[in-house]
This record gives sequence, C-alpha cells and structure tokens, in this order.
Amino acid sequence: MKGGLCEKIDAWMKRQYGDIEVVDRGSTKALAAILEKLREGRVFAILPDLRSKTPDVEVDFLGGKANVSHAGAMFAVKCGSPIVVSVMRREGGRHVFDHVATLRPDPAAPDARAEARRLTVEAMRLLDGKIRERPGDWFWYNKRWILDPPGRKPRAGAARPPIS
Repeated sequence: MKGGLCEKIDAWMKRQYGDIEVVDRGSTKALAAILEKLREGRVFAILPDLRSKTPDVEVDFLGGKANVSHAGAMFAVKCGSPIVVSVMRREGGRHVFDHVATLRPDPAAPDARAEARRLTVEAMRLLDGKIRERPGDWFWYNKRWILDPPGRKPRAGAARPPIS
C-alpha cells in the first residue's frame, strides 16, 4: 500500500480489535512474515473480493461475472490451512465480525490448482450471499470493481452488472 496507508490501517485495526497486524503485500518479506505468524498460531486474512487484472478464476458475483485471484486459496491448499469465510457488518455504531463458514482444502485432491479454484468459487459464493443480505455493509474499497463505460469493449476481468 502506498503513502503509509498500511501503517494507518494497522493502527486503526489495533484500536478497534486489539492485537491485529496488517502485512504489506508489496513487501518482499510478506510470505515469510505470514508463515511466521501462522506458526505462532495467528490468523492470516485476505480480502477475496479483489478483481484480478489477469485472467484467473471467473465467479458469479452480485449478478455478474467477476475475475478473482485463486492465490489465497492456493496458499491454504499448499499450507493445509482452513479458509474462514467471514464478513464484517455495522451494528449499533460498532463493527461486528460474523463467521460464515470454514472451508478446508482436500489434502487428497490430485490437482492443487483445481482445488484452489473450487475453494475460491465457494468462498465467493458465500460472500455474495452475505453481501446480498446486507448490501449497505459492503464497502467497495480501492476501485475494485470499476466497470467499463457502455459501448466500450470490456477489460479482461471486469465485473459486469446485471441487466435490469
């Protein structure tokens, strides 16, 4: 993240939720830091609703198609760690985390990429359902889903809104 934003988010999260740490994904030491935290029994969180700029996993999302990364799920497959799907909502002026589901990679899956794809599709399906229940609680951060203007050829991976 640019301009100290990672540090600002880290400080805000600590004020809100206590002992939480934000790892800068641009860091060359990010993977080592994440693995170290997992060995310490910590939790690693990824925002899965980020549009991938390169073709990866196409999922149904909010009435359209979205191209998302399988990287988080592949991390879980390779490490044998569960994926905890959760959402945050506002209630009474506070943020509340809700556990949606725990997805577990199949250690016997013959194709790691196919297993990561399966987990990605399922996590996004669950997230889609929760967003539809409380759409006002979903925050579109950092131009994730900028759509192409009408009449222009869509960019690869651009989510398309439903036709009404």
